[in-house]
Amino acid sequence: MLAARLKAQRVTGSRYYVGNALTAVDVYSATSTAMFRPLPHEQCKMNAATRAAFETLDARTEAALDPILLEHRDMMYGKHLELPLRFEAFAIVKAARAWLQGPCRALIRGHRLAEPSEHRCHHPARAPVGRWD
Repeated sequence: MLAARLKAQRVTGSRYYVGNALTAVDVYSATSTAMFRPLPHEQCKMNAATRAAFETLDARTEAALDPILLEHRDMMYGKHLELPLRFEAFAIVKAARAWLQGPCRALIRGHRLAEPSEHRCHHPARAPVGRWD
């Protein structure tokens, strides 16, 4: 389905799934495809065992990876997404620690905050989306 859509779009002169401009579908497709066929080591460094795990596909999945999907992934990363990709081994731990240093730590430890207004991480109207403090 995705490969057929890209092929139909290519006939019209577009490199994107919808119209002639970038959409979320393009980003989702490129990043998902990269999980089945990782970018080259220069663009996406990972140890050999991890790369082998991502590159080991069953026959059905391998057959579904149409070359146009890989071309689209490469175009998206080359033109719209950040390269090289960087992975931090402890990114989740770092995020959790940062979160625990904010107002949520009182709730995590079983304490209640004096005022609900102090607990801003669950009140988007009080803090911009993505802020934890």
